[in-house]
Amino acid sequence: MRTAIKSWLPIAAALLITSACSASGLNSGVSGGSPIVPNAAPGSLMSSAAAKTSETKISAISQTTRTFDGGVCTADFTKAASGIINERNRRANCNYKEDIIQFRPIAPNPGTADPVCPATSETGPLVQGFVWSTTEATLTAGGLFVSGGSYNACFYPAVLATPAPTPAPLHVVLGPTVYSFDSGNCSATFTEYSNGVINETARSCDPTNTVSAEFRPEGTAVNTACPAGTSDAGFDWSPSGDPNLAPMFTNALYRVCWYTTGTTVSFN
Repeated sequence: MRTAIKSWLPIAAALLITSACSASGLNSGVSGGSPIVPNAAPGSLMSSAAAKTSETKISAISQTTRTFDGGVCTADFTKAASGIINERNRRANCNYKEDIIQFRPIAPNPGTADPVCPATSETGPLVQGFVWSTTEATLTAGGLFVSGGSYNACFYPAVLATPAPTPAPLHVVLGPTVYSFDSGNCSATFTEYSNGVINETARSCDPTNTVSAEFRPEGTAVNTACPAGTSDAGFDWSPSGDPNLAPMFTNALYRVCWYTTGTTVSFN
């Protein structure tokens, strides 16, 4: 009799353990068990079990390059164990090349992350967001996206926004200096600014001193359009034929803009 009891006890204990596991819901997500409930309230048994099942069902992908939209677009993807998929480096033929896209799974897609798009990312604020899904084989292969599953597509700037540098204030780098030109027949006072624009005043061959000029270097960042206050659209001029002007006129071509002496004009 004692021998019979001993042999029966392990079987009874195994039956009790099996019954307890089934009743507690620890088989959640297994065929025949309770369904996965992503993002259920923390602290509940179902939430804990669902999160664990969700984590085991998601395989992280370090990086994969996929071509999609019928072969039109190519980009790089990574997938986290939370279910979040990040896409970046869209190639030339794609739309939204200026953005990084984050796909956040929406239940019943498996995932432990909050499906709501964060307002900001490390590269800048949320640009736009909308619900998106795909059944395209190149995107669902290998478990990257769940076919037909819903995601919040969250768009962020692709590059970290940096403020434009403040330009240095315009200042004189050379002059005022008197140079003679036209084979010594004329002279004037020249002043060069930090952006390469040169101002000419006090021309000796203009005894009435009524006309001055500014020379705007062409082929540089300077706007070559004659500014407000000058008399006309100006003309192109090269200093190459006047070696006396070489110390200041180092650019190959300038736009000459005449203005009445005493008129305020911009040298920017």
